[in-house]
Amino acid sequence: MFAFTSSTRWLRPILIGAGIALLLAILFARPAAADTPIGGSIGADTVLTPAGNPYVVVNGVRVFGGVTLTLQPGVELRFQNDTDLSIEGTLIAQGTAAYPVTFTAAITPPSPGAWRQVVFQSGAKGRLSNCLVQYAGQWDYPAIGILSSDVVIGNCRVRDNANDGVAIIN
Repeated sequence: MFAFTSSTRWLRPILIGAGIALLLAILFARPAAADTPIGGSIGADTVLTPAGNPYVVVNGVRVFGGVTLTLQPGVELRFQNDTDLSIEGTLIAQGTAAYPVTFTAAITPPSPGAWRQVVFQSGAKGRLSNCLVQYAGQWDYPAIGILSSDVVIGNCRVRDNANDGVAIIN
């Protein structure tokens, strides 16, 4: 056991302070948010919650017909280069003013055209409210493409995209 002597007493407050700092760091440390990768086909009803934030789209995501993808308030989808979200079924993305649903780029710093688009294929359905769609429009795609679909968009911000914000194609 270590004993403090007259020549090492100056060390005692330093060690006590370091021990307290270490204890506080351990007690109040929060784990770093880990990216949740998402990609490929979604063939069953799926709900994404803010607990998984951020969701990083690593391949294009395709929601099959008859399937619903629900994004809860506060969910953030970050799209890697050359990826998109293609809806053949239903997309429900209903955020709130305080917790919008965000569709954005995965790169830092983000720039317009960093990812492709959210596209509603013919016959798809969608309800988007209190959403933010930004930095899309890669390869001349609109940020949101609607092809003969039943889509309602309200209170959404579509900004900083390389091309059209919303394109409706019949």
